Amino acid sequence: GADGGADDDGGGRGLILASVDGRFPEEEVSECRRAYSPSARWGRSAGGWKLCGGLFYLRHGAGALAFLRDWERRLAAPGAGAKNQPHYNDALRSATASGMAVELLPCDRFPNGYRYASSAWRAAQAPHTRKPVLVHNNWIKGHEAKLARFREWGMWMDNRTARR
Repeated sequence: GADGGADDDGGGRGLILASVDGRFPEEEVSECRRAYSPSARWGRSAGGWKLCGGLFYLRHGAGALAFLRDWERRLAAPGAGAKNQPHYNDALRSATASGMAVELLPCDRFPNGYRYASSAWRAAQAPHTRKPVLVHNNWIKGHEAKLARFREWGMWMDNRTARR
C-alpha cells in the first residue's frame, strides 16, 4: 500500500466492493441493499443476498483468497447447477462470517441493468449532477441485445461514431 505495508486490509482478511444486482421495490427506487427483505413479494429471492459476481472489486488478503476458493468449490460441487450467483453470495456470507469486509458500490454510480433500464430509477437520479461511473449491462440476454441497449442509452462507441 501507500504506507509501504501489504496491500490488504491490514489483517489479511481482504475486502470486496460488491455491486448490488437485484431488483428494487417500485415505491423505493433509491433502495440499494445487500439483501432482499423477507417479504413474500420477492418469491424465492426473499431474504437472500442480491450481490453480483459479475462486477466487483476484490482487494487481496488471506480471507479474500479463501472466499475465491470457496466460491470455486461451490461452483464445482456435484449438482451445483448453472447459476453462479447463489454460490457467489453463499461464499460471500461465509467470508464475512470469517471477517472479510464487504462494502457496497453505490447503486447510483454503479447501477445494474435492471436499475438503469428503469425509467422511474433514471428519473429519480435526474436531480443529481453525478452520472454513473459504470453501468453493468445485465438483466438482458444476448450479446446483440446488450449492444443495442448500450447504443440506445448512448453508451456505445463503435467504429462509425469514432470517425465522426
